[in-house]
Amino acid sequence: MRKNPQGALHQIDIKGDGSGIVAITETPEAKSGLAREYSSIADIRVPLTTKQQPRMQLAGRLNDTNPFYGGARIVGQGPNGNAIECTAGWPVQGRTTGYWFLVTAAHCGYDGQYWWNGDFSQGIGYATGEKPYEDVMLVRMTGPATSPVMWDGGVPGGANTSPEFTKFVSSWAHTTPGEYLCTSGSFSGAVCNWQVRSDFPFEYCASDAWGTYECRGDMFVADQIYGVLGCRGGDSGGPVFSLNSDYSRVIAEGIMSSCSDKDGGSIVGFQDYATISQIEDVLIY
Repeated sequence: MRKNPQGALHQIDIKGDGSGIVAITETPEAKSGLAREYSSIADIRVPLTTKQQPRMQLAGRLNDTNPFYGGARIVGQGPNGNAIECTAGWPVQGRTTGYWFLVTAAHCGYDGQYWWNGDFSQGIGYATGEKPYEDVMLVRMTGPATSPVMWDGGVPGGANTSPEFTKFVSSWAHTTPGEYLCTSGSFSGAVCNWQVRSDFPFEYCASDAWGTYECRGDMFVADQIYGVLGCRGGDSGGPVFSLNSDYSRVIAEGIMSSCSDKDGGSIVGFQDYATISQIEDVLIY
């Protein structure tokens, strides 16, 4: 199995009661057929059975699984049955309800809308707590079993195309004009060197996918100091963050709301985490 990735056998299970081994294949395979392909099967001295099952797939930013991470691609249904692709912000917990949510941008959807992971292989939950002006919305989920985590690294075709990886979320912080921040959109990947403008608050008006024209505000704006086109359509809702002193963990500072160009912009508008925490009554623990 290890020497032949394309072989029929892709998984081995040991029965919990120790009564034998189960050989897992993608197509129906008899024990005799496996023995011809894998000669070492003849040396097995315990009962061997076969079972048909799809190959296990690695979960990533584009096909995340529960517990869902910040920076993952999420998909809802649009006005014509089309897919609306956005990015998960921070995994948070309701202060009073105890429920778990993903924060994302309100312009991506509406209360009661169902959301999926990036390839529709796993459902996440229903949207709630829509705040159009602040451009904040929550998606209810089962909840993380560990500390909140964020997808870092790149995305194929994005501004950052390096391998993806994850980092734990250590805390949150108030956004300060002049500071340097990073973003992690599911279309652009993680991009740093965004400098927050001293102009505050920022407000803009635009139409969403349903044609609703709304104004959104009480936000910050940041410029990409090297001109990297690090913000594009589908990044909305994605994490805006800083790093701790040794760069090993991220600090939540907000979520992405708007870009200067949907095909790749060097200006990002974002809602700060302090506002999100207050208006949605949620926290990162």
